Amino acid sequence: HLIPKGWRVLASFRSVHLDEESYDSPYRFDPWRWQ
Repeated sequence: HLIPKGWRVLASFRSVHLDEESYDSPYRFDPWRWQ
């Protein structure tokens, strides 16, 4: 994708970390998930 000069790009980390396709239990607190 090309982003025009001067535009701001924001990432929604909440939606990424709560993605059920990526994590078995995205709403469960599991600090070892990334180990």
